[in-house]
Amino acid sequence: MKEYVFDNWHYIYDPETGNDTWRSAEATLSLKYNGQYSGDCDDFAILMASFARQIGLKSRMIGGYESDGNGHAFAEFLIPANEINNNKLYGKDIRNTNEGKWVSLDWFKGTEHEKYTHNIRIFDDI
Repeated sequence: MKEYVFDNWHYIYDPETGNDTWRSAEATLSLKYNGQYSGDCDDFAILMASFARQIGLKSRMIGGYESDGNGHAFAEFLIPANEINNNKLYGKDIRNTNEGKWVSLDWFKGTEHEKYTHNIRIFDDI
């Protein structure tokens, strides 16, 4: 799912209004043009979280900033308890929390997320 959307994604920055604009998954899907989805990282994250929910996974969006003020957002899903040892999860970007193990649905891998440690916000209902 993540690879399909990423392979068909065209990154577009928000308009230079000084405001971050978020689109719903429905809006991102409806704006697909020439076989490409478009938007920035939060639009990608919202779409990925929505896809994960549609197949029955608990998902959320994480937003954070680097020390220089650059921000990033990504989605992740909680591995169901009965799937914790699924070999298809081998090599995936997994974070451990007190809730369990979360798999990243971001285009960044592993240590790339470690840069975004300031003003972390978790959006469970996105």
